[in-house]
Amino acid sequence: MRSRVLLVGADSFTGSYLLKELDAHGYDVVGTSHTGSEGLIALDLTRDAAAVAQVVASAAPDYIVNLAGISHVAHGNPADFYFANTAGVANLLVAIETAAVSVRKVLLVSTSNVYDPHSKPVLDETCPLHPSSHYGISKWAMERLALQWFSTLPLLVVRPFNYTGRGQVSSFLIPKLVEAHARRESVIRLGNTHVERDFSDVRNVVGAYRCLLEAPIERTVVNVCSGHGLRLHEVLGMLAELSGHRPQIVTDAALVRPNEPAALIGDRTRLQEAIGQVPRIPFEETLRWMLERP
Repeated sequence: MRSRVLLVGADSFTGSYLLKELDAHGYDVVGTSHTGSEGLIALDLTRDAAAVAQVVASAAPDYIVNLAGISHVAHGNPADFYFANTAGVANLLVAIETAAVSVRKVLLVSTSNVYDPHSKPVLDETCPLHPSSHYGISKWAMERLALQWFSTLPLLVVRPFNYTGRGQVSSFLIPKLVEAHARRESVIRLGNTHVERDFSDVRNVVGAYRCLLEAPIERTVVNVCSGHGLRLHEVLGMLAELSGHRPQIVTDAALVRPNEPAALIGDRTRLQEAIGQVPRIPFEETLRWMLERP
């Protein structure tokens, strides 16, 4: 029989890719979205846990992956982060217990933004946690909350670093840059242009998520990252070469985020120990793919 996955937030950027990844590897996927559009089940995790439990019980999943939430650091209303990223997960975990379903694993998605970026040049899962944004704090709170269920549910928390791909909205940095080069804009306004980030292709990230569902690892946290840093000027250089266009880069003080770390690079040792060495799409190929259809 095909294993069943309840994919919460299947209509999200990452969810759309993970749904295809799971389907391609023989899983039966029950997807949810906030509104229930496009054949997905309507599910709002911020509602009471009893309503969420009805969806969980009906799906009767072997695995659950939660991708619902707010992931854009610059989102306007701070309270929204805590409703979506923290309280919603509490409702989901209570619902799993209430529905009395026998799940093999529950994958909860956190973020690399929970780390103290100054603790080490390359961040592993033992590094101190010191989030500096409402997004990071809401995910840190989610992780602390999830600890209350570590003894009763087979939870696995993943901390993805930056990743991108076709379909990601242009409020994120890389799609903004890709679209500007594709449209051959003469000027691009950016915030801090001296940052270094660990960039991955969304297809690598969802592949890692699928493998982690199958891996004999739970009740811990795992970085999902490339393990390599790229400076923003390197990304701009790649885009210039790929597009044949070199726009003027202007630093706009209004776009500079307070407390933004200069570097955020992940250690993928624990990931590799759990799922083995997985192929990694070079980031230049990711940019080429996005430029072909931004």
